[in-house]
Amino acid sequence: MIIQKMTSNDVSAVLKIGMGVTAFEVSERDCFWSREQLEKWIEADEDVLLVAKENDEIVGFALSMLHKPTGKVTWENLYVLQNFRNRGVGQQLIGELLLRLRQKGASYMCFFVRAENQDEVSFFQHLDFVSGYNFVWFEKHL
Repeated sequence: MIIQKMTSNDVSAVLKIGMGVTAFEVSERDCFWSREQLEKWIEADEDVLLVAKENDEIVGFALSMLHKPTGKVTWENLYVLQNFRNRGVGQQLIGELLLRLRQKGASYMCFFVRAENQDEVSFFQHLDFVSGYNFVWFEKHL
């Protein structure tokens, strides 16, 4: 298992996985990034986007955005294919994500997990993340 920076060669596989994950839905609109958004995100190079690979196949990914002036990270997505769960892939992705974000000056991270998804809530609490309040998601495409 290797964890590495996501490249444009990885976009198709990440897109295919991400489009099939209903857990990324926050509203009734499209729920995952477009190819164009992912490619531009990679080119920007200021954020941390990682993939986990086994035998050169993507088995998971973690996508985050860093606001450098404040050091705040918004962790957008984490996903590990079902067949690779409970094997430490998620923890490896998170460990590498945190390391690289700290190297870029990050000091605070936030993200959303569905409150009813107790497996995820417990997973992140086990990793010393603190759960905050429940909120209502609002959005508007610009």
